Amino acid sequence: MILEASLYDYNITRSVGPLLSGLCSNFDDVALESIKFEVAGNVRGPRFDAIARINVLGRPMELAVEVKSNGQPRTVRDGVLFLRNAISASNMNAIPLFVAPFVSEQSREICKFNGTNYMDLAGNSYLKLPNLLVDIATGITPRPERRALKSLFGTKASRMIRAMLKEPTRPWRVKELASAAHISLGLASNVRRGLLSREWAQETHEGIVLAAPDLVLDAWNESYSPNLEEISLYTTLHGKSLESSIRRLFSDQSTCGKVMYGSFTAARWIAPYGRTSTEFLYATPSVLDFIQETLNAVRVGEGGNVVVQLTGDSSVLEDVIEPVEGIICTSPLQTYLDLCRAGERGKEAAEFLRQRVLNGVQ
Repeated sequence: MILEASLYDYNITRSVGPLLSGLCSNFDDVALESIKFEVAGNVRGPRFDAIARINVLGRPMELAVEVKSNGQPRTVRDGVLFLRNAISASNMNAIPLFVAPFVSEQSREICKFNGTNYMDLAGNSYLKLPNLLVDIATGITPRPERRALKSLFGTKASRMIRAMLKEPTRPWRVKELASAAHISLGLASNVRRGLLSREWAQETHEGIVLAAPDLVLDAWNESYSPNLEEISLYTTLHGKSLESSIRRLFSDQSTCGKVMYGSFTAARWIAPYGRTSTEFLYATPSVLDFIQETLNAVRVGEGGNVVVQLTGDSSVLEDVIEPVEGIICTSPLQTYLDLCRAGERGKEAAEFLRQRVLNGVQ
């Protein structure tokens, strides 16, 4: 593993030359003159991964380069600090440049705030030099980063995220999180590392606590891909008679805890934004027949007025609220995630709910 990591870092370092050369070629009178790897600024100074010499409008400049195998905020802060101290210790008039396979948006802001340039393999780059300003954001998220986010917000891992977002100011021990989320200590530790490396959480003497719950929710929403089967039903019941029948589903011993309002209907009870003629339910597959029987409903291909989303994800089914007596809804968190996938109208309702109810993660 150490050998593989070293080889990976070596390959990234060797990409600095082509990256700089390609970027310089987009401008007249800007050129990469030379690049040396694993060199010190002076005899006794610290070693840089590379020192590149470029020429901008006839003016030679040196870039001191620090290369990391990931561009998450915690790693970027370390790299920025190293560059600042190393350049100072070497008495160089060099310009700092941070390079990684992918520099996240949060990390880019850290670099800019600290006066450090950056480049990555996804084409994002920022160079602020005398007579030259380059600021490119490609909007591309490389596959390894997408996989990492999918892992962080996977079905089991997201149970831990869900627990933390429900109490965003609470410090947690890893053992407490594993117990609350019903996941292994190993998985809880992996999620913890992922949150810390992105600076979405921080360590305290009482445990780990969310530092940026809004960014966590945004990232979860971006990665969220529920495994649902959607069933469309039609019933002649409507208004109070339909609500009364659904209330019986919530209270019946055979379906209690297995059926709840979701999506637009849940939002109507939590943070009313607009009305819809369709009722949305979450349920386990085992109670679908009973739902149809209770609502006197039939399956239809289109034109239904009840949508049942079938799931086996216990974290969704257990994360419920009772906004008024006898009405069971998915939690504001779950409702927000579902609304964001319901078209433009759903996104508007989601933002309204977030502003009104999820102020703890804003």
